[in-house]
Amino acid sequence: MVELQQVIFRLKFKQSIRSINRDTGIHRTIIRNLNKVANSSGWLSKDSSIPSENEIHQALVIA
Repeated sequence: MVELQQVIFRLKFKQSIRSINRDTGIHRTIIRNLNKVANSSGWLSKDSSIPSENEIHQALVIA
């Protein structure tokens, strides 16, 4: 199973949602939701670090 941290890493480096879907098998809707949460949380900025799996799961549950 692909970790959500890996998806955030790919989004941070501007990989397309379709490309992430093709490489990981994660549904595009899930990637879009994760992208929305990551943008609002500031995880995709250059200076931010990749959050832990627990932080990602908590943010997705709240969203």
